Amino acid sequence: MVLLNCFGLKTGSIYPADLGRNQALERFVGHIEHDAFGDIAFPQGNLPLLKTHELPRDDLPAIYIVRDGRAACASLWKFQNQSLPLAQVIAGAHRFGTWSQHVAAWHPWERRDTLFIRYEDMVADLPATIARLGRFLGRRPISMSVPSREEVALVDGRWVTPASEWEPYFTDDLKALFEQHNGPMLRQLGYELPLPPPGFGGPPRSRPNT
Repeated sequence: MVLLNCFGLKTGSIYPADLGRNQALERFVGHIEHDAFGDIAFPQGNLPLLKTHELPRDDLPAIYIVRDGRAACASLWKFQNQSLPLAQVIAGAHRFGTWSQHVAAWHPWERRDTLFIRYEDMVADLPATIARLGRFLGRRPISMSVPSREEVALVDGRWVTPASEWEPYFTDDLKALFEQHNGPMLRQLGYELPLPPPGFGGPPRSRPNT
């Protein structure tokens, strides 16, 4: 949605029917669906931007967006209609593995040609994120605003929910389980209470910001 509204760029996905074939949502966020041959026809002049949740498979340029792992686990659990216990999601007993394993596999703070963005920083200071995106993409922004989360949720409330929260679902046992599997990476990326100020780039604290 940021790429569409702020840069006029549409995006595809490696997953067919990624948005459940909800055409209203596809138009709203600028999603291009696979055609009958499994191809994605990007408009002329549009960068070939593909969404993925997978582990890295190549060294192509990437925009890696990280989110508080607790919120990410709760979101995946709800998206899958709570078909797995939240404890299994936290412990990585599913095809994506643990949140920290995913971040470590991408290593976005030092991966070549990678823009590393924290979701929380994007929400707190969208203009700063747009500026970083513009430099990375080599494009000038055409807008500095996007529709609200609530507006997107009205188009489809499964892929985008009205609110992002994890606290109501994390018992003390689940908090301890998350700490066991993901605590070190969570703190390494600056996810502490209170959160660091907007603009924190996310590299480990022992490394200089880039």
